[in-house]
This record gives sequence, structure tokens and C-alpha cells, in this order.
Amino acid sequence: MTDRMPNRIFADVAELTRSLGHPHRLQLLDLISESEHSVERLAELSGLSIANASQHLQQLKRAGFVAARRNGKHVLYGLGDGPILPLLAALCHYAEHRRAGISAFAMDTLTRQASLEAITREELLRRMREESITLLGPCSTAENVKKSST
Repeated sequence: MTDRMPNRIFADVAELTRSLGHPHRLQLLDLISESEHSVERLAELSGLSIANASQHLQQLKRAGFVAARRNGKHVLYGLGDGPILPLLAALCHYAEHRRAGISAFAMDTLTRQASLEAITREELLRRMREESITLLGPCSTAENVKKSST
């Protein structure tokens, strides 16, 4: 991928993803994806102050995720051009994938903890001498464990 894409593209992508890097901005995009809204209405729907909602909208607007148009005395915010909805859907899908992985890890950890047993220091040392267990420290890696067991 790096051979085909110039570094400036990566810089642009990094800047775009930074503009999405706040839960309030994602929430505002979600609300705008349903229909255009004024900053006042977006603030009300999101529970943000008008000033806070406005700051987030300006950042989204600079990145092109949001477009503004005047309607009488109000400015309405809608989605900008481009495949914004598929991008948001992909990000949400990835977040769900990660959450599922984290949940599976947490469940596995809880299951293992339920089967833990308390042992004395002497029992720990005996089992280590018998090599029936391997003691891991906070900086242990799979590679270090393999090296120490060979």
C-alpha cells in the first residue's frame, strides 16, 4: 500500500480521521445523517451547548464531512459530499468488531479466574521446579516464554 500511495495521502487521511476523533462529532454526524439541522437543534438533540456544538460542526465542516447552507435566518447543517455514510458505517462496524473481541477476551479471563486456585509460596516454587507451571512477569512475551521453556 505504501508503494502505491504518496505520503501526502496518508497525511490527508490522518487529518480527516483526527477530525472524527471525538464522540460528540460522531454523534453530530449521526444526527445530521438523518436530516439537516440548525446548530440550535443539534445542540438540543445532542445535549451539547450551542457553542460546543458549533465548534464541533466547524471542525467537521473544515474536513468536508459537513456542509452548511443558509435558510432564512438559520444555517442548516447537512452531510458533505462523498461517501461519508459508508465511512461512518465502516468505522462503527470496526468498533463493534473490536468490542466483540474485547468482550470475548473479558469472558475468557473471567472464566479462567473462576478456575484459579490460591497456592502457597512453597507450592508455587515446587510447581516451578517440576516445570508444571511457567511464571510470567508483567513484561513477559510469548517469545521469552518459549525461550525459557526450551
